[in-house]
Amino acid sequence: MSRDQAVNEKLEAVLRKYVPHVPSGVPLPRETPLAELGVDSMQMIGLLVEVEKTFGLVIPDAALLPERIGSAGRLGALIEDLLKTPG
Repeated sequence: MSRDQAVNEKLEAVLRKYVPHVPSGVPLPRETPLAELGVDSMQMIGLLVEVEKTFGLVIPDAALLPERIGSAGRLGALIEDLLKTPG
């Protein structure tokens, strides 16, 4: 399994806690805004904290924008970028 696949699987497991109405056998839509999937602002904070703990990283304040974290695909790309960044 590649690192990108591992990131996507971990991220999907975290996201499923916040979008429970998407059936488990159905892949989460990668580009649908998380808000449209029912994630409100308070849930988003919890989601980001859990992402930081799960992946052992810190999401910089500058990345807390819808174009960086607004969908599963964008959030996954940010995580991959942060994991590739040294130290």
